[in-house]
Amino acid sequence: MDEGIYPALTLAAITGLLKPILGNGVNMVNAPLIAKQRGIRVVESKSDQSEGYISLIRLRLRGDSKETSASGTLIKKDAPRIVMVNGYPIEAEPIGYMLFFTNYDRPGVIGRIGTILGDAGVNIAGMRLGRTQPGELAIAILNVDSPVPEEVMNKIRALPNITYAKLVDLS
Repeated sequence: MDEGIYPALTLAAITGLLKPILGNGVNMVNAPLIAKQRGIRVVESKSDQSEGYISLIRLRLRGDSKETSASGTLIKKDAPRIVMVNGYPIEAEPIGYMLFFTNYDRPGVIGRIGTILGDAGVNIAGMRLGRTQPGELAIAILNVDSPVPEEVMNKIRALPNITYAKLVDLS
């Protein structure tokens, strides 16, 4: 594929990746150029294998020492879902404010996070959990009704068994 000429789905993926980081100045027209200026190489590939889904899109980001991936599908014409993050099965609606976190799968983790968010006046609109084995690392995606202040994020990150926490703004 010629560099810089991408189908609409790939343009939407590049835009969706950059917009939460760089803000509203990123759009489907300028996203490929911004990615290139930042040293991001975009590679599109297609496969007939979709892991049990009729259609599936997977984004994989590789850095110097880390790789992150997410897969999504449409469950209806206008109903996208995240169905896998970093190899963890999960089903979450990509909308609004999303709190992603990974943790060791232990009793009380979810309750502590709910208490911290509730004490801060942040309402949980939806919650999805994913794990590969009981007691091991797990992932959670919480849709929340408002931004989570950084001091609240820091409280969450400081909890026992939390290994990572990030708020993503898709609003």
